[in-house]
Amino acid sequence: MPVVSTRVGGIPEAVRDGASGYLVDPADPAALADALVDLLADPGRRARWGVAGRAHVSEHFSIQGMLDRTEAAYT
Repeated sequence: MPVVSTRVGGIPEAVRDGASGYLVDPADPAALADALVDLLADPGRRARWGVAGRAHVSEHFSIQGMLDRTEAAYT
């Protein structure tokens, strides 16, 4: 699923704004609502961004990737 979230913490690492979801500024409910309405109005974009988001997370946040980075840190 595509994501609509705010630019806080580690969220921008996981969500690519305009490619797998929308990132809006914190405390901007109008921007959040606009992003949600935009995605609701475009089923094709939701599908594309959902696939792109899953691919991004699988590539950058897999368990194997985490294990590899942890092992590298200790060696």
